[in-house]
Amino acid sequence: MRVLHALARVGGKTVTGKQFVREAAVSNPSAVTVALRRMEDAKIVWHDGHAWRFTNPFLRAWLLSH
Repeated sequence: MRVLHALARVGGKTVTGKQFVREAAVSNPSAVTVALRRMEDAKIVWHDGHAWRFTNPFLRAWLLSH
């Protein structure tokens, strides 16, 4: 959930960068990538070659409102 919230707030271009890792409150940047790959398998997010994005943009909007 922390990675999803960070993705909604920060965006998905630099998911192993300091700002994203701090926002997600994880200790290891590689844990972010693992979490995103699992969410990709579940069709929650996808990687377009440049950034991670939400499959459903309404999920991002909902996460930002909560």
